[in-house]
Amino acid sequence: MRTPIRLLVADDHDILRQGLVAMLDRDPRFSVVATAATGVEAVEAFQRTRPDLAIMDLRMPLMEGPEAIRAIRADFPDARVVVLTVYDGDVDIARALSAGAAAYVLKGMPSDELFEAIIAVHEGRQYIPPQISQVLDSASRADLTRREMDVLRLIVSGHSNKEIATELNTTEGTIKSYVNGLLGKLGVRDRTQAATAAIRRGLVKLEAAEKVERVAGQ
Repeated sequence: MRTPIRLLVADDHDILRQGLVAMLDRDPRFSVVATAATGVEAVEAFQRTRPDLAIMDLRMPLMEGPEAIRAIRADFPDARVVVLTVYDGDVDIARALSAGAAAYVLKGMPSDELFEAIIAVHEGRQYIPPQISQVLDSASRADLTRREMDVLRLIVSGHSNKEIATELNTTEGTIKSYVNGLLGKLGVRDRTQAATAAIRRGLVKLEAAEKVERVAGQ
């Protein structure tokens, strides 16, 4: 009988993490040797237990998934990581893969998808499900400049063009030009759609989502 794949499970939601551990431990192919509720704990647990593979959530307190992956791989360049998350934005996916994740699986996918990802990554292969590949293939290729990102973050935060101009120490006309450019690059019609697209794709952190409704009235 083969030795089980030793796993680290990192997720900040207790119920989900415990359920995931229970599911994995029921399968003789896997053995969970450590868990973590934050990115910092994930790095420390990896250093302490040296698992064969880490299953990492994308958004966690203290240190997010991509930063934790980079920190782990800085000390262990051959570390193998599967990202398991609810976020399916192309920017989120790209951040995880560029940090060194070898697989990107959504929490809504069947458990067999996760099992296949674990085995593939453990064998040294990358695992990108068709749904994730499609997101990457269909994503807009337009890159936003730093100033466009500044404007977009302020749009999501509910600022008017006048307020953004004051914040960035420029004219309202200049901001209108930036906004028009953003709408074109994001492929949307108005500020509300731009804010929604920014959050969905992972361009702006989800914490700003509750402020989006302020945009509609401007």
